[in-house]
Amino acid sequence: RRIIKIGRELNKPVIAASDVHFLDKEDEQYRKILQAAKKFSDADRGCPIFFRTTDEMLAEFAYLGDELAKEVVITNPNAIAAQVDDIELLPKDLFPPKIENSAEDLKRLVYDKMHSIYGDNPPELVQERVDTELNTILDHSYDVIYMSAQKLVQNS
Repeated sequence: RRIIKIGRELNKPVIAASDVHFLDKEDEQYRKILQAAKKFSDADRGCPIFFRTTDEMLAEFAYLGDELAKEVVITNPNAIAAQVDDIELLPKDLFPPKIENSAEDLKRLVYDKMHSIYGDNPPELVQERVDTELNTILDHSYDVIYMSAQKLVQNS
């Protein structure tokens, strides 16, 4: 109630927060495991810091009364959210790392391997299949992924 009073005095909206640390109640056990691994002394102590539904939040703030609870749980957070533009957190397209000359290096590796198996004049069927597969990889910019995997395998 004190925070709400200060918010009103300063003409600032007050919102309810629940200090979320995990999504579902059942996920608490995983948090306990992580904390125990980090040697937290109170890792086995339960803490209700899961993501609550609107109804659960209203129940948590019921001591404020129905109208004020709705204001801090629903009205004020929605008003603030309406003032914020939508953002794209992650790109929709593939966002591969950059490896210099990855396309050329992949082509060289593929064609060198094909020639080591089939010689300088591979059968037409093999050549067509390699070209088709390689072009699909390159057209979709997957060359970096293939080269990353190749480097991991080569260095393991």
